[in-house]
Amino acid sequence: MKKKMTACLLLLLLLLTACGQKPSLQETIPTLSLTAGGGRAAPVSNFGYSWTAGRDSVVVDTVHPLETIETLPGVSVPAGASIGMGFSRLPDRVIVSCWPESMAETSSPQEQEVESTFVNNLFTFTVPESEENLVFLVLGYWDSYEDVSGSVGYSFVVAQS
Repeated sequence: MKKKMTACLLLLLLLLTACGQKPSLQETIPTLSLTAGGGRAAPVSNFGYSWTAGRDSVVVDTVHPLETIETLPGVSVPAGASIGMGFSRLPDRVIVSCWPESMAETSSPQEQEVESTFVNNLFTFTVPESEENLVFLVLGYWDSYEDVSGSVGYSFVVAQS
């Protein structure tokens, strides 16, 4: 009887310990969803980051977005459309840059910084008019939080219809 009771107490202790586990470092990295036109949200994968949560830190470096155009998610919007950026954790600041797709063939592409605004807990930007697809890189910065800090990049392609 003592053995069964001890086994049950150990199992209960393990279950209670598992319930109190903190999320992994990867699970704390904010996600981004884009909203444009018809209001449908499209998730965007992160594209390189430097992130700290508690005592754990990780740095993931990537190649330039122009070198991976084929693998980037795409969004199709009307020319001059506004795109909303919904983050799972609100960043302190955001920088939005873009390049015409044809710059993938140049050795030192010059980015165009796009102004973003913050209204009603949502960052937005207007897609510059272009004759070709634009490759975007959104950099979010989190530096005022006590539990996490760092920067995360998100990249995607915008085709204008």
